[in-house]
Amino acid sequence: MKIIIKQHFWLFSLFLFLSIVGAVGTLFFAYFFGKVIEFAISKDLQNFIFYIIVALLTTIIAIVSDYLSVLIQNKIIKEINQELRKKYYDKILSDQFNSNIDTGKFINNSSNKISQLEIFYYQSIFLIFSGICFLILSVVMVIYYNWLIFIITTLFSILVFLVPFLTTKKSHKKIEISNQTNDEFLQFSKDSVKSYWNYWSLNKTHKLKSDLMKISNNYEKANKISKNFQGLQVMLSTITIYLIQIILITLISYFLFKNIFTVAIVVTLSQVTTQYIQSFGIILNHFIKYLNLRKTNDEINDPYIKELENFTKTEVIEEKLESIVFKDFTFKYDQTTILDKINLKIVSGDKVLILGKSGVGKSTLLKQLFYPKSFDVKSEISINKTRCDNYDIRKQAVYIDQDIFLSKDTIWNNITLANPEISKEEVDFYLKFLQLDHLIDRLEFGLETIILDNMQNLSGGERQRFAILRGLVAKKPWMFLDEVNSALDKKTSNLIMNYLLNKKNLTIIMVAHHIDKEELNKFNKIIKL
Repeated sequence: MKIIIKQHFWLFSLFLFLSIVGAVGTLFFAYFFGKVIEFAISKDLQNFIFYIIVALLTTIIAIVSDYLSVLIQNKIIKEINQELRKKYYDKILSDQFNSNIDTGKFINNSSNKISQLEIFYYQSIFLIFSGICFLILSVVMVIYYNWLIFIITTLFSILVFLVPFLTTKKSHKKIEISNQTNDEFLQFSKDSVKSYWNYWSLNKTHKLKSDLMKISNNYEKANKISKNFQGLQVMLSTITIYLIQIILITLISYFLFKNIFTVAIVVTLSQVTTQYIQSFGIILNHFIKYLNLRKTNDEINDPYIKELENFTKTEVIEEKLESIVFKDFTFKYDQTTILDKINLKIVSGDKVLILGKSGVGKSTLLKQLFYPKSFDVKSEISINKTRCDNYDIRKQAVYIDQDIFLSKDTIWNNITLANPEISKEEVDFYLKFLQLDHLIDRLEFGLETIILDNMQNLSGGERQRFAILRGLVAKKPWMFLDEVNSALDKKTSNLIMNYLLNKKNLTIIMVAHHIDKEELNKFNKIIKL
């Protein structure tokens, strides 16, 4: 609600103005249509034709105003959707790196839930306000004709409001359950695609499909229960409205029978009281939807990220990075100690190798050196001989993983992501050095080729070379390498390692499972875990 009033005040004001014009047009159509019937009965042709024309004009005004108000509503909601996504992305994908992002929840929040908010929350706000405009004008017209009709209509409208409103809390709970199962379904679907090869190689794809269908059934079941209950709310409201309309039409017709009202007034009041009650119903139904989705809106606007809140201030290293010192560094995850009392000192120009068996924490140590996130209170970290709790060295260092993710963009933009100012000649040199030039030459548009599938058709070795390429193009003085040669043949691995390890001003911190003795001798520091 605040985002509409604060950031879109003038457009929203125009929406309200057009809603009022549309409501006036609709109600005056009812009035003029009553006059048409009145003059038809009295056989006054001139006034009959006049009021037909006026009724048509008011109808056109109402239709055009309603259409323009919908256009403005759509424009505001489109901008709100973008603002919500930006705010959510800023919270989740912030500079304070969060490794515990729930993928299913992230996808659901940035797609499905924002669509839900658009349909059931923000559109409801617009419909509530336009309904209020209609309601106020209907009240004025009903009072103008008869106070008794107004009082009876108001009492019945309150009944329309109360019947389904009593079930709001239960409806909100069912929507919450539906959203939760949707998060789980999205996460499981994503994990299933990743694990497809493993299931296929074990001849167990039927198990994967069975599990998918099971969680899909849970989601659809929760979704159906939620929709059915909302449908029940609408049905109760509709039944109440129809019953009230029957009572009111009977009452108004009685006044006609007693010659208190003319036929024209009966027609007008029948339509106006119907609009009155329907406006009440619209306000009610959309107010319920507004309440049901308010928690979702709060979640998108202010996602609770416990890990981020627990971070202390990060020291951003702008100047030259001279040294990193860990003293009694202990890292825990979910109360499990991964790294225990690590002591090390790395200075500029060092060639550091981290060795150890699988699962001992080699990659964890490398990532903590690059960006420490959680450590024991007794741990001490120093950067350039200055103690700090957290630091950010991304301006001085690059982290190269054993695989690479390429976004839907040109190959050039992907590999120059960290250094867009690099020259074409330097990139060509690295392509040739890493033996990737022949792959680019085969493509019709070369480096300007758009990547559509994260280049999944490349071999593991080719993907690792692209990862190294992006790291080299970044041209940072410190390089963190996480098993970047695991899929390379011995000749290519030796070629790349010789190039990196022979650069005196380049600091290398590398994780490896196995390494040749010839390459081992080129590291001046070896950390065994």
